[in-house]
Amino acid sequence: MIIRPGGLKSEPATGNGTLTESPMICGAIHRADVAQLVVKCMLKDKANGRGLHSSTSQLNLSRF
Repeated sequence: MIIRPGGLKSEPATGNGTLTESPMICGAIHRADVAQLVVKCMLKDKANGRGLHSSTSQLNLSRF
């Protein structure tokens, strides 16, 4: 599993972190939210072998 975070922020977790396999999504995410997502992924077999992108505020680059 590889999680590629967007721009990292050093603020408390928001609980709004999201994961996608789409490389066309980007945005910022808090470090604590990335940590929460990593733990959740480690407990899910379907995350094995995947590359995921994480953010809390998303910008869909396919629109540009």
